Amino acid sequence: MHSPYLEKLSNEQREKLVQKLFEQQHGKCFICQKEINLATQKDSLDIDHIIPISVEGTRDNDTNFALAHAECNRSKGASNLYSARAIYKIKNLQSEFKRKYNENPEQYSALHTNANLGDLLEEVGGSKYTLDFTVENNMFVYSLSELGDTNVYRLPIFTDRMSGVKSVFIELPIEYCYHDDLINPRAINSSVSELIKEFNSKRPQLQVSLARINDDKKVYIFDGQHKSAAQIALGADKLFMRLFIDYDIKELLVTNQRAGKELKQIEFDKNILIQLNSRIYQDMVEKYQKAHNLKEDEFKFSETDLLQFFANDSKLKSCIIDNQKNLVAKNSDNKLLQFIDFDGRGKNLPISYDAYNSTFLYMFIDSKRFVSEPLENENNQRMIELRQLTRLQNIIAENMYIGKFDSTMETAQIESKVANGKGNNISDDHLACFRYSKKEIMYCWLSKINEMIHYYLTVNMKFKDEMIRNYFKTEIDEPLWSHIENYIKMILGLPLWKDRSLSETIFATKQTLDFWKSVFETGKSPDGIQVLASPVSISTIFANSKPYHQ
Repeated sequence: MHSPYLEKLSNEQREKLVQKLFEQQHGKCFICQKEINLATQKDSLDIDHIIPISVEGTRDNDTNFALAHAECNRSKGASNLYSARAIYKIKNLQSEFKRKYNENPEQYSALHTNANLGDLLEEVGGSKYTLDFTVENNMFVYSLSELGDTNVYRLPIFTDRMSGVKSVFIELPIEYCYHDDLINPRAINSSVSELIKEFNSKRPQLQVSLARINDDKKVYIFDGQHKSAAQIALGADKLFMRLFIDYDIKELLVTNQRAGKELKQIEFDKNILIQLNSRIYQDMVEKYQKAHNLKEDEFKFSETDLLQFFANDSKLKSCIIDNQKNLVAKNSDNKLLQFIDFDGRGKNLPISYDAYNSTFLYMFIDSKRFVSEPLENENNQRMIELRQLTRLQNIIAENMYIGKFDSTMETAQIESKVANGKGNNISDDHLACFRYSKKEIMYCWLSKINEMIHYYLTVNMKFKDEMIRNYFKTEIDEPLWSHIENYIKMILGLPLWKDRSLSETIFATKQTLDFWKSVFETGKSPDGIQVLASPVSISTIFANSKPYHQ
């Protein structure tokens, strides 16, 4: 920003100011907090206002300046340097987590694929202690002795008149705060940047974070994680929250899920809603076990048993299906997992979760019929479905993504870059990964797999009516697996994925599902433009295959 003060400084005075700021900041960039080397970086440093002089009452003098790497300052995305530093802290956390995750994904849970509040708390020294408390005469009595605080604190307990749930309003040091990956396993997304700016502007938030204290005496924050993250990034060492102390965990799960889905009070990605339903399902399984005196590792009951026992619960069917979706997607053996963007729209990874859920999970997981075999049976239909869909995902990953998608490059604006001649650093394989991962296109080439299976079973006289949308619950013949892999390779070899001239035509804008259905079924767009040399048909797929009978 323009600074009359800086413009009046001589070269010598400017060098003195740089040295002064360098010493005040202990030799670190104000934004990224990384080392500044005055000997080698002198020409790549910025002096900027910490608080813009456009803000009333702010001064244009050396008390309001900071020294920063020019790259950090010019890409800060926030006018206030305090906000910029906090935003950088979150972005650096996310990048570092992704690096560690890519190096060793096995050390993280299936739900932990991106940085969350727990990772931030761990970085700043939070999540260390349990909270010792008692309830006396409708008062919540607690102490913070682990921090050397000898006081005993008492807070009134509020009982919600509608639900009967008891809670207290409390401010706790971050050392006593944990991320709740049971009720709300959300990662930290880009929305935290705006919250950082809001908190830094001293605007009060309209809702406090929500937390619960568990039997293990840990305080888990399950709502308002982004608000908590924003405050911590800005340097807060305590968090204010409403703490639930008497609750039914399933009711909190359902309440949180409905807030994001039916009531639209929270903006949840589809992935999060599915995870929450999966958690509700697991809670129902535990309640069934307790009601039938079963141990935690005893699963001598089926999906149909659960549906009969919880006959009045209309959510259970969707929870069963969403649990299966979660298992299929987050299976540690699933090689496609590393290419799915669970927290975004496919800007950093080729497949957005929206595309994956609307195509693969929608097409291949039977959501209408439930399994009557015991859950503990490794050969029940759900387990067969899980194993086979993992195999299918691995075939797709090994042929279409592994060694082809460049994880160091984003996919944002890729077509416009190619069209404008600025995509020379984009490999043909990377471009292809981006193109055949679009939701409408994925729908078309994945749907042919169901057609293949139907055709194969019919020709081999193995098809039964109950198999519709249920193909993967029974073991698929090995010859058919070979046909499926050959088909994936055929799709991979279609010229349009690597044709850069198409960035100016069919890939220049988003095309509809009907557009791509026409391309796959006729080889032409709806307006007659030849896109493929020939349609993608069952006869084409099996043209060079061996006889169908084993």
